[in-house]
Amino acid sequence: MKFKKRLLVLLTTITGIVSLCVFVTLMLTPPDFQKTWENFQSITQEKWQDGVAMGSTLNSWLYESTNGHWPLNQDGDSQDPSFLLPGSKLDLVQYYHLNVSLPDGSFQLQSPLSKKQIDSINDSKKLPWEKSDLSPSKNPWSENTNEPESIVPLVRPSKKSPTRKARAAFISLVRNEELKGIIQSMKELEEKFNSKFNYPWIFFNDKEFTKDFKEMTQAATKAKCQYVTLDPKDWLEPDWIDTEKALRLNNKMSSKNHVQYAAMASYHRMCRWNSGPFYTNPALKDYDYYWRVEPNVHYYCSIDYDVFAYMQDNNKDYGFTVNVYDSPHTIKSLWPTTVSFFKQHPEYMHPNSSRQWLLQKSRKDHNDYTGGYSTCHFWSNFEIGRLDFFRSKQYQEYFNYLDSEGGFFYERWGDAPVHSIALGLMTDKSRIHWFKDIGYNHLPYSNCPKSKKCKGCVAGKFSPWSDLDTENCIQEWFKVAGTG
Repeated sequence: MKFKKRLLVLLTTITGIVSLCVFVTLMLTPPDFQKTWENFQSITQEKWQDGVAMGSTLNSWLYESTNGHWPLNQDGDSQDPSFLLPGSKLDLVQYYHLNVSLPDGSFQLQSPLSKKQIDSINDSKKLPWEKSDLSPSKNPWSENTNEPESIVPLVRPSKKSPTRKARAAFISLVRNEELKGIIQSMKELEEKFNSKFNYPWIFFNDKEFTKDFKEMTQAATKAKCQYVTLDPKDWLEPDWIDTEKALRLNNKMSSKNHVQYAAMASYHRMCRWNSGPFYTNPALKDYDYYWRVEPNVHYYCSIDYDVFAYMQDNNKDYGFTVNVYDSPHTIKSLWPTTVSFFKQHPEYMHPNSSRQWLLQKSRKDHNDYTGGYSTCHFWSNFEIGRLDFFRSKQYQEYFNYLDSEGGFFYERWGDAPVHSIALGLMTDKSRIHWFKDIGYNHLPYSNCPKSKKCKGCVAGKFSPWSDLDTENCIQEWFKVAGTG
């Protein structure tokens, strides 16, 4: 009897030791790292709808998986989730493996990474799905430019039957005294595109439009025109802005740093309005897409397909033509403010974002001055956008957070970097489209494709002044997103 008991104890002990060895072996054997990230990417992609974050991103589910307590680092300190945020190191990834453990996408922390894996990540400064360089093998402006590829046939103009139209409009924030300039822009865009598709125009002004303005703009198009006078609460400085402080800082910015328009209150108001209040204006409630038009711009190429329908059919959030660097003196605190916001809302970051474009360091002095931001941005005087992206809870919360910090008035935060940062972090980079086939000019920069449909510009010429060629950031965009 005693022998049987001893044998049972011995077998139990051996079983326990074997189980412990198997457990330790599994814990010390890291799963395939690339496959782990691919699994993460594929599962999280399913949690996104229409390019807006609806599920959890890496930061948020790490937070959830530890019940709100970040894992301790080697010094015993709780680690910050900022490794996915601009300019920060990959703290969590350095010490922990992530493994998909449940089919519903739940995650758990696994064994520490090997030194080789840590070094590989730190050397590349990229997460595994962020490929090193997607630049085209040939100069995009040296080859004939065709219309964009579409997952469904492009919508063409038709005289025989009405063509399907998107819920879209041209929009322009313009003053009465800019009538001549906006007429020029309208005539070129009507000739090149809208005479074939007849999309409406909506004009915005903080003052009442004059009779001459209304009559002459309506005469420039067969499409319907609408004229909107802005509500002062959407246009003027919010109550929390110290206008005397703003005036003092703006004069200093203008005189010391030679920042263009810094001393113009109307310019600050325009940047703020284009960044936030514009998207919720009642005049746009029946529209899904907009095309922004400014006075004194040029359109060089005939556009023979419905651009708005292309955006809709191909699930695009945003379209641009010109991609440039900004003046870092205008946005010194924009990036730190952005980082602060996304630390509070890491779930708003898209796993397939174009954040590396926002972080690249081809102009390190810009990164240093702004706290990490490259200053690359889509030049928003031309932009075609999906309104629901900017109306979304995520974007509106981001704008409201920026607005509360006062940078639109205490600095000169522009709508272009605000749009670009939001898009660069919040949406899939495949939903941002470079309209390489649309020839466009707003002095001093142009986009001019090589095409028989284009007249009046030189293919590939970015600016009439060669010393401004260094302001072009499109090559950095290609590295991250390609030419799509």
